[in-house]
Amino acid sequence: MMQVNARPAMFQRGNRYTPPVPETINPSFTFAWRLDPSTTVGRTMAAANQRLRSSNSETPRLDVEILLAFVLHTDRVGLYAHPERPLSATERAHFEELIERRRRHEPVAYLIGSRGFYGLDFLITPQVLVPRPETEILVEHAILAIESLDSRVALAPTAGSRTNGSNGHGPGNYPPYAQLYRPPTPGSGVLMADVGTGSGAIAVSVARHHPRVTIYASDISTDALAVAQKNATRMQVAERLQFLAGSLLSPLPQPVDIITANLPYVATADIPNLAPDIANYEPRLALDGGPNGTQLIEQLLSQAPSYLRPGGVLLLEIGSDQGFRVAALARHAFPAAEVTVFQDFAGLDRLVRVQ
Repeated sequence: MMQVNARPAMFQRGNRYTPPVPETINPSFTFAWRLDPSTTVGRTMAAANQRLRSSNSETPRLDVEILLAFVLHTDRVGLYAHPERPLSATERAHFEELIERRRRHEPVAYLIGSRGFYGLDFLITPQVLVPRPETEILVEHAILAIESLDSRVALAPTAGSRTNGSNGHGPGNYPPYAQLYRPPTPGSGVLMADVGTGSGAIAVSVARHHPRVTIYASDISTDALAVAQKNATRMQVAERLQFLAGSLLSPLPQPVDIITANLPYVATADIPNLAPDIANYEPRLALDGGPNGTQLIEQLLSQAPSYLRPGGVLLLEIGSDQGFRVAALARHAFPAAEVTVFQDFAGLDRLVRVQ
């Protein structure tokens, strides 16, 4: 899944991110933060919270709770239920390391290897973008589209549909990270494509919450596809997802009923101005949307008429200042379609629906 939702909170026009002022450090002395051997959970949280606050962390308390719960194999409630619990030497060392990495703005999701999204717990690695709450809007619209189409769609192969062998991914010729392509069973439900699937957050969430959908999950990054397939297996929906390597819609073997895409939409020149959590750690391949931020969205819209079945739905996540431009591009690609721009919870443009 190619995505970044930094603009609502961290990057908007007229509100450029200002990096924190570095601490003054004696070049001959490097401070090593250490917890007292007799420290308890309660004291550890207080000390770590202060440590993160000194680095201008936006959510120090939340970060401390998540990281300490991860180290102690408990949850955040468990921390407050037993504040007197001592930490072992191993636990202290592990937590100290995580706090120092977080002070350097490494995303919490990478530190603990997971992130909650749409009520599910996803495996997250530095090879994929961290899922954001704003993207749940796209998932909700996809589920609504499936429910609308489900009673009307027959998934029998249509005239002009691509065959299994047309893209070089026939049986015995599939990459090792992907499942063999199996054509959907006619009448079994809706056929969807999630383009730039990344961690698989969109595709897996939709499949988990709607049983009558078969999904092609594509990405240009084979590392991302490996993560997505693990998430599909963890959520027990792998049998309804097919993983395809390639750019945008080109890997699809046939037209589909729904296309979802959370592509890179940050302008190249704007990436250094994002929060360091994003600019310094998340994969640039998943951030860079070209000179104006919509380069890949424009390419997908030019391809989409050949891949979307009549009566189908296209759902695009966009940057907060891209609603007017992307809607105009969508109307040009689909002159007879209804094009609607939806806002996120902050009242900013976040989704374009073509139907």
